[in-house]
Amino acid sequence: MITFSQNQIDSICQVRDNLIGKAKNKTLSEKDKKTLIKLVFEIQNRGFKLEENYSDALNSLVWIDNAIPVWIALKDTSMYANLLKFKGLLLGYIGKHYEAKLVIRQAISLYTLKNQEFGVAVSYFDLSKVYEQEAKIDSAFYFINLALKYWVTKNDTSRIIGQNIQLINLYLKTGDISNAKILQQYTEKNLRINKEYWYNQMNFYYLSYKINEYDNNVVLRDKYYKLYQDILSSQTKKDSNFKPRMITNSISP
Repeated sequence: MITFSQNQIDSICQVRDNLIGKAKNKTLSEKDKKTLIKLVFEIQNRGFKLEENYSDALNSLVWIDNAIPVWIALKDTSMYANLLKFKGLLLGYIGKHYEAKLVIRQAISLYTLKNQEFGVAVSYFDLSKVYEQEAKIDSAFYFINLALKYWVTKNDTSRIIGQNIQLINLYLKTGDISNAKILQQYTEKNLRINKEYWYNQMNFYYLSYKINEYDNNVVLRDKYYKLYQDILSSQTKKDSNFKPRMITNSISP
């Protein structure tokens, strides 16, 4: 687990605030700017890692909130929007769904202002996750399908796989095993071709395990469960505190 003393946090924030002050006063040198950008990436990457590797949305949120003022001061709309959409997802994880959706929609507005359709699409994915957390599955389907539509036009296989994994997850939540199986089989073909990120692989194998558990297909169930456990064990060997946020496994009757 990434842990920092309050003194370390205060020291980092003091350096950040001094440099933000220079940016606001238009006295930020190029050297200062490089220092500030390096610092903000260190801050936000801590936030990303706390959530991704340890499912610690609450502490992740602290670091993301500490990074956001930097991008505002530097007037970097794209990076600001990127953190806003992630902040929205974190707020969803801690149960603040209304606020989460407002923040993500703010990110969408900023991406739209910059004509960055990819940013809108990734924000739709996060909105889908927030609606899922809120048990508003119809809305979760709506936004993930909007995101998928965009990535299909870009022929971005890796992104398509990520959207499909969320769709399979939602199909399972609604008890639509038939569509879940069809999409699982289609996605697996692309998964074999693409060298996918461990998180996508792990979630895909876990969902495949749940599909075959529901079907009582013991051979395939055990195959996918082993693939899932292999990835989990591999990551845990690198970090004994590793505890990713898994997709929920509830299946409607």
